[in-house]
Order: sequence, then C-alpha cells, then structure tokens
Amino acid sequence: MKRAAFLLIFVMILTGSKLACAYEEKPKPVLVVYDNPNLLNRDYFGLDNDFSVLLSEQLGHFNTAVETIKEKEYKKGMLENYQFIFYLSLREKDSVNSQLLQDMANTTRTVVWYGKDIAELLNVNKNIPLEFLGISKSYNLVTYKGITFDLGKDCGPNLLVEPLREGVTTYGEVSNGRHVYPLIVNWKNYWYMSGLDTSGIKYLVFSDVLHEIFGEAHNEVRKVYLRIEDVSVLRSPKRLREIADYLYSRKVPFIIVLIPAYINPNSGAGASITDYPELVEAVKYMVERGGTVALHGYTHQHYKSETGEGFEFWDAFEDRPLNVNYADYIRDRVIKGIEVCLENGLYPLAFIPPHYAMAQEGYAELKKYFSTVIGQIQTTDRWFATEAPPYEIKNTKRFNRLLPESLGYVGEGGSNDVKKILVNATKLLVVRDATTGVFFHSYMDIEYLKQIVEGLKSLGYVFGDLGREDNWVKAGNYSIKSNGGNIVYEGPLLQKEKASEVQKEERVPVLYSIIEVVFTLLAVLVAVNVVRLVYIYFKVRNRQKKSLFEEKE
Repeated sequence: MKRAAFLLIFVMILTGSKLACAYEEKPKPVLVVYDNPNLLNRDYFGLDNDFSVLLSEQLGHFNTAVETIKEKEYKKGMLENYQFIFYLSLREKDSVNSQLLQDMANTTRTVVWYGKDIAELLNVNKNIPLEFLGISKSYNLVTYKGITFDLGKDCGPNLLVEPLREGVTTYGEVSNGRHVYPLIVNWKNYWYMSGLDTSGIKYLVFSDVLHEIFGEAHNEVRKVYLRIEDVSVLRSPKRLREIADYLYSRKVPFIIVLIPAYINPNSGAGASITDYPELVEAVKYMVERGGTVALHGYTHQHYKSETGEGFEFWDAFEDRPLNVNYADYIRDRVIKGIEVCLENGLYPLAFIPPHYAMAQEGYAELKKYFSTVIGQIQTTDRWFATEAPPYEIKNTKRFNRLLPESLGYVGEGGSNDVKKILVNATKLLVVRDATTGVFFHSYMDIEYLKQIVEGLKSLGYVFGDLGREDNWVKAGNYSIKSNGGNIVYEGPLLQKEKASEVQKEERVPVLYSIIEVVFTLLAVLVAVNVVRLVYIYFKVRNRQKKSLFEEKE
C-alpha cells in the first residue's frame, strides 16, 4: 500500500512538472515582414486597412512574441532569429527583396506567405511542389470543413496554385463552379494563403488554420459578449431595468457600456450620471442582474458633437489623430470617467473607445490603465479604419487583452440587422474558438434583443461574463480588480462613498450596542435561572435528607 501511494505521488509530481513546463513555455518568436510601396496611393486590392497591424495583433491569440518590419528593413540572416516568418506581399510592382527571398527559400524555419509573388519563391526553391497559375477574381465559392460559402461579387482576388505531387496538405478550397483550387497549402515548413481578405470567409479560414501553423490546440468554444450600448443620462431607467430583467431571466450576462458625462452640443453645458440618481439606481439594478460596467470614454464626443454620437479620441472632422498630447488627454478622460463611476458606487472593468476610434499613440496610453479593451482595432493613423480579429488576443503591442466585436448592432434596419448579425455569427463558426461581441441600444425595441439572444443560443454560442473574469483598472490612485465575480477596489473614497461609509460607521456601533444589550439580558436571565435551579436542587435535597432522617427515627 505504501509503495502504491509512493508511486502515485511520484506520478503526480512528474505530471505536475510537465504541466508547469507547458504553462511556462516561452512565447514563439515571430517575424512579420510586409512590403512597403506608397500606401497612400493604393487600396490593397480593397484591403484599405494596414493588414500588417491586424495580423501582428491577431497573432496575440497564440503564445507568440511578434516583431513587425518593412521589407526594406530586412537584413541577411535576420529570419534565423525567429521560429515563424509571415511575409505579406500586397505589392503591385517591384520584386521581393532578394536577400529576404533567398533566406526564405533556404530556411528550415516556418514560412507563411500571404499574397502575391509566390512565383518568385517557387523559382528560387524548386523543391516546393506548387505551380502558380495566376490571379483571378471569379472564384466566388469557398469550401471549408464541408461547408460551402457563396461570396458572390464580393469574392475578391485569389492567387491560384496547384499542387504538383503528393505530400502537399490543403485547407479549404476556392471554386468558380468549374475549377477547384486550394485556399491554403502546406508542404513541410512552407505555408501559402492564396485568398486576399481581412474580414470575410477566407480570412476566417486562415484564422482557424493558424492553430495548425502554430500547433496550438484551443478549446472549441464560441463565445459572445453582449453589450447594452451608450448608457448615459439620455437613456430611460425603466427601459434599462426591463432589459436587465429579460437578460436575467435568460441567464445571459452582459456589459453595461457607460458614458459617465453628457455635453449639450448647443449650449456646451455638461452633466454627469451623478445628477441623475434614478439612472444610477437603474445601472446598479443592472449590475445585480448580471451586468458589468465598462467605461465608454468620458463624454463620447469632441468639439461640438453630441454625446453618444461624436468621437472622443479621434478627429472625425479632419479624419486624423487629435491635436493633443495623448498621454495627458487619455489620462485626464480616463480618471474623470472613473471618478464619476466611483462617486456612484460603480466599478468599470474595461474600456471601449467610442466608435472604436483611437490613434496608435493612444493605444499605448490606454494599455497603462486597462487590462481589457473591447471592440475593434483601428489599424492606422492615415484614416479611420477598423478591423476585428475573430478571437481574443493578449499581450500585444496595443492591448493587454482585447475582446473583439464583429457581429454588429441593430440600427434603422431593425429585423434585417438582426438577420445580418446572425449571418455574421454563422460565418464565424468557421473559427474553432471564436470570440466576438454584439451590442444593443436600450431605445430599440426589446424584441430585437430577444431575437439576437435566442438566435445566438441556437447557434451554440456561450455568453461571456466579463465580471467573472480577471480584469484590472489602474489610474492615478484608483485600483479596481475582478476575479471570479468579486470586485476589489483600492483607493481614496470619493464624496458620495465617504458619506455612505460614514453612515455605515454610525450604524454599526448602534447595531453592536443593541446586540450587546440583548446578549447581556440573555446572560442575566440564564444566570438567574441557573441560580434558581441550584437553589431548588439543594432545597429539594435537604428536604429528602430530612425525610430520610425522620423515617429512621
């Protein structure tokens, strides 16, 4: 028995050691190289964002350490310092950097080639059993894991290749109804993505296949975060309570996207949720019903735009970054927003930039204050353009943690928008561990919300509960943390908090005094009864003795 116990302990220690090693595995070094023609004079074949930014951030879903460089910055032998090399070729002219081309052709590192000019690599490394056939925009059918999607006129370009012999693994297919070619191919350490896309089905297939490229198995659970958007002094407390009651009845956690302050666009006068106690009570009620507060900027506006409509961290009029010191500007807006929340006993656990608009410099500042950001990534400072990865990312250049949103919301389209949301959610099922978001404005018909919730449930999505996850907010002297549903706040007490705290302190001694009096009275009564019982006992005993003595007489 002792020997069996010893063996069991030994196995547990050994297994624990292996698990610890796996958990502490160092991030895989990744180099992303992209070509750099005049980006302002072309549209990336319709990919009008900076795909190198989207990809480098997306790789934060895996255990990676990513470095991004322009092709012209590449030096001989550089790729040997990395385990994976992603090459993004979106050029229309010129040739691949010859030194980079030679290194990729001869390396044993994993090379992932996305886009044009694959023929140049095939010419240098003739062992790769692929033949490049050219570019076509007529391949509108994409098949992956037995499911076929018809992209119609929005199919985009495909850079077609054909495997020349066995040993080439393919993932997905593209077809024009007559001819079929692979969407992604793999031969030894070489991978090739033939469909240019940053948000459609081809991009989602690529995102899923990244699990094979990195050799990482993730839990196949699709998660969605539901947001009740733009909660501000303009919203009806009654409607907010109604929404909370419905979601609570369906056991659906949700995020309360709070705008703490309101600016009147006509007069410039301001107000905060503190001035609207009924709204604050409604938000607290939502929290009790499973809601978690997230900060949606401070005023959700800039210049003379209206709160809830305007931008806050981007110049929407000039379509460029704000002419501000972003470090000071973001710190000021964040702290003011947090203070208004704390004044009212509310504890935000994440941040959502209004309209997802944020200058690149701003992301670096925001990362200092929030562990969790929700939404999409603005990929460039050249213009306002955002994209969303199909899953959660962590520890990237721009985010500690990003929970993406890619399903959309209900607007003037009403039920048609609901259908679009569910279509987007269906497409996203292509990704084995997709994480996404959807948002709803409280002034819309609640029936639309019910259709969204029931539709997502029927597709198998799990609703994410932000409040039960690990989050932190650190700004100035304020610190808010969450873990397993518990929220811990450390920092100075603000005015309303101090008042309530004083009331608690005044009530507590009175309560203790009452309890103390009650227990004292009980103790006296018990003591009296004990004495009485002792008296009665001895009295009865003396009578018994006297009776026995008289009998003997």
